[in-house]
Amino acid sequence: MIVQPKIINIKNIEMTVYDFPKIDDILPKHTHDEQSTHITIIARGKFLVKYNDKEEIAKAGDIYDWNAGDPHEFISLKSNSRIVNILKN
Repeated sequence: MIVQPKIINIKNIEMTVYDFPKIDDILPKHTHDEQSTHITIIARGKFLVKYNDKEEIAKAGDIYDWNAGDPHEFISLKSNSRIVNILKN
């Protein structure tokens, strides 16, 4: 299943929460064009993260600081996993 986000706006910061109910739920490969800060926090669970022709396992507490245009994808390896994206404009 492809996960759907919940979006939270606080002043000039936008947080997007992605819940992955099942193993193998996916946030497909995508990029961001913004010229602002884009950080992904692994809030809970475990993921296979694919980016820039690399793959690695990410767990709760891991943080990714993406550059604009970096392709990335998340696949849950544990049910009830969650990531939070933070964008500052």
